[in-house]
Amino acid sequence: MIAADGFASTTEEPREGKLHSGGCSDAPDDRRSYRDSGLKIILLMLLIVSGFSFANELKPCRYQHINELEPIQVDSCISFTSQRSANDSDALITKEVALTANYNSNNIAYLYSEFGPFYFIKSGKARKTVYYDNGPDYFQEGLARTNWNNKIGFFDKELNIIIRPAYDFAFPFKNSVSMVCNGCVKKSDGEEHTTVVKGSWGFIDKSGSIVIQIIHTKIAAIKALNEAKQK
Repeated sequence: MIAADGFASTTEEPREGKLHSGGCSDAPDDRRSYRDSGLKIILLMLLIVSGFSFANELKPCRYQHINELEPIQVDSCISFTSQRSANDSDALITKEVALTANYNSNNIAYLYSEFGPFYFIKSGKARKTVYYDNGPDYFQEGLARTNWNNKIGFFDKELNIIIRPAYDFAFPFKNSVSMVCNGCVKKSDGEEHTTVVKGSWGFIDKSGSIVIQIIHTKIAAIKALNEAKQK
């Protein structure tokens, strides 16, 4: 449930009014003919809402408490939203977590959940990111990567989506471009590291515009970028 202040709520809101056995609340006689149709609408709405019940369910997480040296585990932490746009959250955190988190110099904190790592800000807004070096992705040139439905995109330090998730993989930005691919796959080196192979590669800029068409091998895409810089 989303509280009035925008945070994920840990309590249920009270319901007003009394329901008679017929299912209507203090309905006048001249409205009783609409009782059956009203009940059908209510039941339909309940069925629709129940389909998105996961969005209001609080999940546990681990986050860095301001007074602790190591991340702590809390049972009621994060609630996942059912819709997503450039300014919407992937999730909301509880007010308790928001008030007690250890924020960095950009007023951003992070947590770990069963659905992966998230960055969040003091308003309660949270954005899913990717793992990098056993932690949340770094912000490179003001942007970090997000993963939604196994597609990679980028968001800024206010957690707004800047480049919508559309790629199977993307490297962090460097010199204002990111190398991206589709149809590529991760390959383990047998130890702790993975590399990304196969697929079609290209480059995008920080607005999401394609700089080098995503049609090349990895080596050919790098060569095409170097040639474009020399023109």
